[in-house]
Amino acid sequence: MCAGNNLIFKFDRNSYDKSTVEEIVNSDFINKCLSESKNFNYNLNPNWQELLKKESFDEPLNTSGKNRNMKSFDKKISEDLLPIVKKLVNHHHVFASGHYIYPPTGFMGWHTNHKMPCKRFYITYASEDKKSFFRYRHPETKEIITDYDDKGITLREFNVTQKPPYFWHCVGSDCIRISLGYRVNPPYHISRSGELYYKHN
Repeated sequence: MCAGNNLIFKFDRNSYDKSTVEEIVNSDFINKCLSESKNFNYNLNPNWQELLKKESFDEPLNTSGKNRNMKSFDKKISEDLLPIVKKLVNHHHVFASGHYIYPPTGFMGWHTNHKMPCKRFYITYASEDKKSFFRYRHPETKEIITDYDDKGITLREFNVTQKPPYFWHCVGSDCIRISLGYRVNPPYHISRSGELYYKHN
């Protein structure tokens, strides 16, 4: 049923030309995200890194649940970049998903997103070099890999699988980190009225 049933592990970093994104995600765009942000559940937390430690990956968590510390902004801001994202990933079936701000000590805990398998594409802005990161567990080697953000824009693309081995991942930041997420060819369509319905093979 789902488009992500047959996905295999894939993780790419800055595999696309960033110049088009950098023209749009400029200081005005960043200030708009910050000025229009809403406090999801953010509080300054000096122990934030302790909350990203995980001993067991046996039971898949679709989302991080309450184990997160961040702000959000209007989804329409992410949707403004859809024409650029569709051109970059060379696919028309793309939807905006996560749109978050991680201020210093912000994070999103370990999760798999396995209930919505598809390719994910993320545009990340970081105010400082290597002060924020995307961390994941390699599905095959089980190695924990911390992929630090560049100052400015970092582009990432990875597959979320529905079945084991899952793609476990989390996010942490000790600077201003803005994340715009997109689902590429997810197993559903969205009607003009906003109703979600699933595709069938």
